Amino acid sequence: MNLDKKIFKHGMLFGILIVMVLAAACSPANAPSQNSSQKNESFEIKPAAGSGKLGRARVNSPSVTDVSNLEIQAVSTAVEEIQSAEAELQSTPQMSAVETQEDSSASTADPEAPSQAGQPGQNEGQDAGPLPPVDPTIGNLAPDFTLTTLDGKSVSLSELRGRPVVLNYWVTWCIPCRDEMPAIESLQSQYQAEGLVILSINGTKQDVLGDVEKFVGDLGLTFPVLLDQSEEVYNAYRVLFMPTSFFIDQRGVIQDVLLGSTTEEGFQTRVEKIVNGIN
Repeated sequence: MNLDKKIFKHGMLFGILIVMVLAAACSPANAPSQNSSQKNESFEIKPAAGSGKLGRARVNSPSVTDVSNLEIQAVSTAVEEIQSAEAELQSTPQMSAVETQEDSSASTADPEAPSQAGQPGQNEGQDAGPLPPVDPTIGNLAPDFTLTTLDGKSVSLSELRGRPVVLNYWVTWCIPCRDEMPAIESLQSQYQAEGLVILSINGTKQDVLGDVEKFVGDLGLTFPVLLDQSEEVYNAYRVLFMPTSFFIDQRGVIQDVLLGSTTEEGFQTRVEKIVNGIN
């Protein structure tokens, strides 16, 4: 018989014995004789100094009821058994609320499910955290686009996810744009092994296609030149200056924005950040 059943049994036994005692006390054998008188005693409760008046309180002194030796022995035995059960309960190791909850979770878990202990996290080897919102500013996801190159090939930014990208926006009549082109061409050869992609975007709607072709030929540019004929990129990236360069990391997040031209060293410093994943 387990501990809970013992406690229940002893509780029931104790309750029955109490009923037996009360029944014996109210039986005619234990009732007071007609000649016996019950004294009513009263006492007066005196108020403390400064307090209000109190009335008299009457207390009835109850008569003493004799209980048989058998009943006393039965009650004593029941009390001893209950005390023994309580001692056994206290000596039994108890589970804390946390342990109980863990045990319950373990019992309801799928027995065929593999253990998670020692297993790598689901996101291990993947990009940490969700991507930021799309916006042409530092720390946000670069807006996607699809443009056509001078030789008629279609290029989408989203297809380059996983590779660092330098997006350079320019026009032929911009002198600083022409001045920085050799530095950008140098980046193509220096970081090609690291997967760097140069996307040279011409604002064709503000330019002349023939001038663009001559510009590329004169400078001997080897990277693809994309034609923004409808100003899709111009509007999406909110271009305000010529030239403007965006430095995009492997996740497609903009890590730097350069307004105007810079030196080859200036480009290298920014490219190192997106090639090496430095935020």
